[in-house]
Amino acid sequence: MFDIKNPDHKSRLAGALKWSRDQMRPYRERAKEAWDLYVGDQYGQDVSKKVYLPLMAQVVDTFVDRLAAHSPRVAFNPVPQNARYVRPAAKKLERLVNARLKRERFEKVIQCAVSQALFGIGAVKIGLRQTGVSEYGGETFHHTGPYCAPILMEDLVVDMRARSHEHYAYIGHRYEMFLDEAVNNPQFDKAARQTLKDKTELPGENDDLLQTLGVNPSEVGSYVDTITLWDVYLSREKLLITLAGDFETVLAARPWTGPEQGPILPLYLRYVPGNAMPRGFALDIAAHHEAANELYRKLVDQAKRQKTVTFGLPGDSEWTETARVAPDGGCVTHPSPGSLVEKPLGGIHVPNLEFLMQLVNDGTKHAGNVDLLSGLAQQSDTLGQDQILNANSSRLLEALGAPVQDFVASVLQQYAWYLWTDPIETYPVEVQIEGQWHVEDELPPEERTFDFFDMLLDVAPYSMSRQTPAAKLQAIQGTVTNMILPLLPLMQQQNLGLDLPELLKMTSELMGLPDLARIVTSQGQSLDSGSARPPEQRKPIGGPPRQYVRTSVNGNPQENEGQQRLARMATAMKQQAR
Repeated sequence: MFDIKNPDHKSRLAGALKWSRDQMRPYRERAKEAWDLYVGDQYGQDVSKKVYLPLMAQVVDTFVDRLAAHSPRVAFNPVPQNARYVRPAAKKLERLVNARLKRERFEKVIQCAVSQALFGIGAVKIGLRQTGVSEYGGETFHHTGPYCAPILMEDLVVDMRARSHEHYAYIGHRYEMFLDEAVNNPQFDKAARQTLKDKTELPGENDDLLQTLGVNPSEVGSYVDTITLWDVYLSREKLLITLAGDFETVLAARPWTGPEQGPILPLYLRYVPGNAMPRGFALDIAAHHEAANELYRKLVDQAKRQKTVTFGLPGDSEWTETARVAPDGGCVTHPSPGSLVEKPLGGIHVPNLEFLMQLVNDGTKHAGNVDLLSGLAQQSDTLGQDQILNANSSRLLEALGAPVQDFVASVLQQYAWYLWTDPIETYPVEVQIEGQWHVEDELPPEERTFDFFDMLLDVAPYSMSRQTPAAKLQAIQGTVTNMILPLLPLMQQQNLGLDLPELLKMTSELMGLPDLARIVTSQGQSLDSGSARPPEQRKPIGGPPRQYVRTSVNGNPQENEGQQRLARMATAMKQQAR
């Protein structure tokens, strides 16, 4: 067990943390270089190389958008044996959490964690912060509430000796605090906090800050003195330790009484067996990004040097100049017009242009057909083939989305646990009755007496991904065609039917065509007039299901295009050699 008073314990912990930070340095440097490619040449002060093809930004933005575009929604499902007693409070907590996630723009936290994980490790910290003070019966009560904040990879330290993230002996992060607040903090050791004014960070700790992409923070000091601190969680001892920036001074050691995972939750998208650090998925595109833009810059220079020169015979300079300055369509008298020859000089090297196209195509393909995922280009000649390619790309999204879903579920579980276990707070909740009416209710501590883990937390599987109105319409049409219509005879036996007017209304809204609801009438009234028959007066409709025949077409358009491009490159090189 770690003892804050034991010098040997403090020395060994400081040595381990310094060693792990040093081992993480190459990963931080590569991530910083990749972020430099992401922001391009139009950001910050160092504009050195033009970026014409922002491949890195395209990959990162596309996957962040597809994995965490919206705030997640949660559902609390009580375990069967306690469902009767737990369900009312569980549903109140569900509405409370979903309302807070939307109000606090929780998707921004997840997006930051996902973007960091694309280059290495993403992480968030969950804890309590003071939200207010109240007095009752002569006593003062401090109100607290949960918070969730992202942690940048540059501020993270993990146990690099571990063979996987599940076996971390410690995980921590750094943050800044006002010096006067740290010196006067009663939760810190009195003798240790008096030495904070002389503490500095380890050499090189700020060399890989992402902040330096936009500004140089070392040029101007802060208007108020700050100090760098570290919070480190020891998983075996269940201790949360606060240290100064040099890891040598232990300010506090508090027993951890929160959820078992600890206050810092890491996110990994690609595991490397037997290693503490994952593989950054977006780093795979870095080489293609740099090579493609270097080649593009070369082609731009070649295009700038391109010109057409008129050659004439020696002694014909006067006649040559007369022909050069003549306007388009003009008439010039020349004793020997055949002696004037126009020759193009310079210009784009065709094999390099073909190679650039092949390089970009290979890079976007290795990144999971990112052009198709981002909707920037058609990948095949037919809609059916595009759908097949889209399905294959979705497999990569599913592979990356699974750890994101597990990560979000763990984060929200801790967030909800803090709300549930608050001993004094009564939360206002809006409850829906009969699927239509909303009334104000509350969730007091008296209803939160049973164990939090008697409820099972589910994250809605597609609530974080972006879905366009066209995609929603396609999903509705597919459900109606492939499921509802074939089952309609069985539905009619159970007094169920298809509400066709409502279906047409939804179709007109999702298509952005309000006129569609006006050209269809019900008892002489248009569907958008509000006077159509109510659902209980509408007759269900039925009919035979449609049948679709899929025809397989041999050949891959992308591979054929790549082979044709290589053939053109070879032909151009042969012609140039002649």
